[in-house]
Amino acid sequence: MTENQEIPPLKKPTKHPQEVEGYIKKGAPEELARIVVAKDISSKRKDRKVQELTEQSMMDVLTGLPNRRYLFTELAKEFSLAKRNGGYELSVLFLDGDHFKAINDELGHKAGDSTLKQFADVFKRSLRASDTIGRVGGEEFVALLPRTNSEHAQQAAEKLLEVVRAHPSFPKSGTTISIGVSTFDKDLDRDPEDLLGRADDAVYHAKEMGRNRAEVWTTQTPQKAERQFSKVDVSPKS
Repeated sequence: MTENQEIPPLKKPTKHPQEVEGYIKKGAPEELARIVVAKDISSKRKDRKVQELTEQSMMDVLTGLPNRRYLFTELAKEFSLAKRNGGYELSVLFLDGDHFKAINDELGHKAGDSTLKQFADVFKRSLRASDTIGRVGGEEFVALLPRTNSEHAQQAAEKLLEVVRAHPSFPKSGTTISIGVSTFDKDLDRDPEDLLGRADDAVYHAKEMGRNRAEVWTTQTPQKAERQFSKVDVSPKS
């Protein structure tokens, strides 16, 4: 090769002449068929594993419900939609198991876990397909109710109370929940945490009023000394 002669580019590796886009030509060697099939299986397994890991990062392991991370991501989306569209109504239910510590103390944590799983099943069956219910920690759950005004959100909350009261197989008889209800208000809710915080205040008020009840947030609802959701955090925590 002379000094000025151009060096030819390296050739990229090519597929086997009898392999085209993952398919095998008729009459291809058996060994090639095994290689292509193995590559296809490996690729599908990798894709499935990625999907499983993604689902796990968004799911509460105990109840199978969406976890805090997923729920708050959806809340941010719905809140943005409500903020942009003045006619879009969005309500939030904050659900909290009553006297849950007593269940763990008296019957053990296995009974507590069973109660949480049954809560999750009851909530899923009682809400609409368009609603999102997730566990945000401990015995606390949050439901997002898109296209739902305050009156209908309160009706949904009352339905959940009745279903829980009538549920026959909780480990501890008489198990109940309290629910706080808030509905998006453009003058009150600057951020998603404002809307969620008002539902949190309402459920706290329901507890103070005797539990086993739903309270809709109003301007007269006392604010908790410290709201637990001062910022909508989408990091995985449950």
